[in-house]
Parts: sequence; structure tokens; C-alpha cells
Amino acid sequence: VKYVRQGLTKQGTELRAQGIIGERMLAQVELHHPLQDQKATFVEPRAWYQERDAGVWQGDTQIAELRAREAGAQLDVGRELGTSAEARVGIFQRHIRPELKTGTVATDLTDQAITESGLKLQYATDTRDSASFPTRGGQFNAIFSRGIALLGSDHDFSRIEVEGEEVWSKADK
Repeated sequence: VKYVRQGLTKQGTELRAQGIIGERMLAQVELHHPLQDQKATFVEPRAWYQERDAGVWQGDTQIAELRAREAGAQLDVGRELGTSAEARVGIFQRHIRPELKTGTVATDLTDQAITESGLKLQYATDTRDSASFPTRGGQFNAIFSRGIALLGSDHDFSRIEVEGEEVWSKADK
């Protein structure tokens, strides 16, 4: 379920709330607040809680399944780049608590909370002709996250996430 409420302020603040119930559970709320310069620059706070399963593998065999419970918050400042791209920088913190569902694993993997805090850089572009059922276009998203112990992270780390897709119809070929 997704709820979007537009026009909360003169600048065009938008509230987005989302919930997923199933194998993955998610409750998330975010506020997209444009700043004064023709809405191109924005601030976006977000908070979430989710539960999802993760397999623990040894070679080709799954030896256990964990249920990860995660709560987090993030604050981004971004800028729209034209009509189909944006860049943003943010600060985040999330707490993850894995619990053993099935199987056997080392005790240091379960029942121990993990805190990740740090900075994030993101670039995204979306040229799809429809968000729900696109027939052409594509999207690309790249995120660099840096966990920083001075900001409360259990470990310093660097993470790069890249994803993309291209959509076309048979008639375009």
C-alpha cells in the first residue's frame, strides 16, 4: 500500500507513506520538501522499519535462515538535474537485529544488533515513459555509502550499490 499526499505547503511538500505485509514487512514514511529555487533543490527526511529474511549459505547449501529486523532514519539534501535525474547527499543511521529462524549458525551472527551510521552520495536517473507500466526508457541508480564510527557506526565501511534497467517494447525493435 502506498499513500502520496501532495501540496502540503506552498513550496509543494509531498508526504509519501508505504506499507508492505508479507514475507517482507515494511513501514516507511518520507517527506519531500522543495526549497525556494524553482523546486529543484530539496530536503527529504525518511524513517522506516522493516523485517526480511536472509539465507546463510555454506557453498551451495543454505545452512540457516535469519530474520533481520531493521529500523532507520535518513536525511538527504538533493538537487534535480533537468527533468529526469537527481543527485543527493545524506546522513543515515540504521539498527539491524538478526534472529535465527531455522538452522544453525555461529552465535556472533544472531541476537546481536548492528548499527550503521554515516554519509551517502547518490545519483539517479529515470527516463521511463511510465512508472507503473513502462514501454520504453530506463533507470539507473548509483549509491556510495560510507559508514563512520565517529557518527555512531559499529564499523567504518564503504559500500557501492549500482542498479539499472532498460525497457523497450517489441514494436521498437
